[in-house]
Amino acid sequence: MKHDSDDYPIRMATRADEEVVMELCRMLHEENGQFPMSEEKVRNELRRGFDRQGGVVAVIDGPEGTEAVSLLTIDQPWYSDVWMLQECFIFVHPDHRKTRHAKRLINYARECADKMGIPLLIGVLSNHKTEAKVKLYERVFGAKAGAYFLHDGSGGVH
Repeated sequence: MKHDSDDYPIRMATRADEEVVMELCRMLHEENGQFPMSEEKVRNELRRGFDRQGGVVAVIDGPEGTEAVSLLTIDQPWYSDVWMLQECFIFVHPDHRKTRHAKRLINYARECADKMGIPLLIGVLSNHKTEAKVKLYERVFGAKAGAYFLHDGSGGVH
C-alpha cells in the first residue's frame, strides 16, 4: 500500500542515525556549501542535537530510509542575552523533493519554538533553487525580514 509522505512521522534522531545524517549533510554541503566542510565540526553540532544538549536533529524516514533532516540549535544572538531556536539547516534528499517534507520540517521548527516560548531564526542560505526555497518560507512565515549576501573576500569579481 502506498503511503502519502505526510504519513511519515518526524522523529528526533539519535547517535544511531549519525552516519545516515552525515551522508545527507555531505549532500547538503555539495549543493549549498559556502566554505569547506569540517566533518568534525558537523559531527559535533549533530551530536549536540542527538544528545539534546542545546539542539535537536529531526528526521523523516520513509520506506527506504531517511528522506529529510533538520538541525535546530538553541543559541543567543551575538548582541543579546535572548535565547532563540536557530534552524541550522533543513535538507530533503533529492529523490524526495516532491514531498511536503521541507514544509513539514519548517512547521516543526516553528512548533518547537512556540513550545519553548522563544523566537525562531530560520531562513535560506543557498545557491541551489534559492528563489523556490525563499517562496516556500514566505508561504509559511509571510514577508521575509532580510537577505543574505556572500562576498568571498578575494577582492575579485566572480
